[in-house]
Amino acid sequence: MHHLLIASLLSVGQPTAQLSDITISQTISVHADSLSFKDYFGNYIMQANDQIPKIKIYYKNGSLVALAGDYPETKLTKKQDDEFEEANYGAAVFFIRKDGNVVGIKVVVQGQEMLGDKEM
Repeated sequence: MHHLLIASLLSVGQPTAQLSDITISQTISVHADSLSFKDYFGNYIMQANDQIPKIKIYYKNGSLVALAGDYPETKLTKKQDDEFEEANYGAAVFFIRKDGNVVGIKVVVQGQEMLGDKEM
């Protein structure tokens, strides 16, 4: 009887602990991802570009996202520090830093290079 009582208590307590661990780790993971991209958030005014005068960078549904002019929003995938890839248009996106702060953006797509300054 004593062994049955201990086994019952252990089996009841364990699923709650596992569920709690999963919930906590998911919350921390999502929060950490959005914070890791915060340097990039903002509006970038593109230099001498009539088709895309501004690119907005923000966080949505677990990803860094770009909204370029009137084009649909698109997901940016991190390649390495300050370098991302945009798969729909085959673009490479580089964030430019000065004194540790992101101050600009360079987009290379279809052989063209576009530069933009971050609004401060």
